[in-house]
Amino acid sequence: MEWNFIQIFLSIIFLVALVILRIPIAYVMILVGIVGVGLVDGIEILHFQLRDLAIAQFSNYDLSVVPMFILVGIIAQNIGYGERLFKAFNKIFRTIPGGLAIATIFTAAGFGSISGSSVATTSTLSEISIKEFQKFNYPPALYSGSIAAGGTLGILIPPSIVLIVYSIIAEVNIISMFKAAIIPFLLAIIFFISVIVIYVLKNPIESPKIEEEDISNFDAFKLLLPILTLITIIVSGLVFGIYTIVPAASLSALLVLIYGVFIGKLNYRNMKIIMLTTAKLSGMIYLIIFGAEVLKIFYARVDFPQFLSHIIGTSALDPLLLIFIILLIFIVLGFILDSMSIILIFVPFILPPILNLDLNMDQETMKIWFGILMLIIVELGLITPPVGLNINTIAKIDLSISNNIKNQKSIYRGVLPFFFIEFIRIIIILFFPSIIFIAYF
Repeated sequence: MEWNFIQIFLSIIFLVALVILRIPIAYVMILVGIVGVGLVDGIEILHFQLRDLAIAQFSNYDLSVVPMFILVGIIAQNIGYGERLFKAFNKIFRTIPGGLAIATIFTAAGFGSISGSSVATTSTLSEISIKEFQKFNYPPALYSGSIAAGGTLGILIPPSIVLIVYSIIAEVNIISMFKAAIIPFLLAIIFFISVIVIYVLKNPIESPKIEEEDISNFDAFKLLLPILTLITIIVSGLVFGIYTIVPAASLSALLVLIYGVFIGKLNYRNMKIIMLTTAKLSGMIYLIIFGAEVLKIFYARVDFPQFLSHIIGTSALDPLLLIFIILLIFIVLGFILDSMSIILIFVPFILPPILNLDLNMDQETMKIWFGILMLIIVELGLITPPVGLNINTIAKIDLSISNNIKNQKSIYRGVLPFFFIEFIRIIIILFFPSIIFIAYF
């Protein structure tokens, strides 16, 4: 056991070092896994284990939702739907102090529901809203924090690919996971808006004057109508059992495609780019999934699951406190690993001993509850200074931040209130698990 612990420890150090050197995580996991298995059992064993691994993984029917939902997000970006959402919500909230920031949160929620990617949502929000914020003299701390935090909302709503992958790994119903995510998602919106309101009360911002070219209320409703229709069709179909998540993903892609053609934003040239981008991103995710499987082979051979089970099983800590400590460790991992990699590498090993804890819940309920906590935690890494990916995405787009040290510090100050209020949401879900099941219907 001691030698296995050394191997596990060294492999994690090696994994972290390669990621810090900016080597793609998929290649890192494949390399560590192959080298590890080769050192433990000899390289010959890999021939038998890897021969059918890729086919077994990539032929998984449930994983076909990945390219479908990626296609939905890429089309939405290319037809400028994020800009349309922001324009509509800006009309609704702009006369309220801090209204632009509130509009950003709602835009993030709406765009996240068709994108499923936190980074894509953050990038889109940055491109469409930063100039508007600067036009009305919003401080960088407020608008950068709002954009970065808003970008994390997409992980809890369809078509969150990370949530789908967790559901497949944990062997839990995907629709049940999405239902359980409704209340945490709504809590996030309420908490984020509360942060904005408190900031504006302490640092008053003059409400923008209504300009002549402002759209009407009816025009704002027309801009929101497509996403409201899409969400209604998809969610109602899932809830009433008309179709499962894979047909829902395909239908989403078809409806967004039809809408893009209808408004004249799609043609042969950009459809070619959209398809190539979808293929590249899908291939990247599938490669990460394959890399995680290779790494899991190595960790299984050095008894990593047994090692974790022993630590968790023999701990004298209260189960909830133990889970809270585990979640804190995952926040640290989020500094260096993306959310997909954390879910793929660690959930298969950490979940079984978690399920053995005495928490007065059945295993299905525990899988869903722990999954929601994990999803919130891994997204915190995206807004954790100074390495959060959402923060860096904003800085690259907003030159006033990337070229100004003072503004770089302000982006960290702006994100911290959202970071800390996320802890309140985590504590609520941790100590009151039943809250996530209120939306079950």
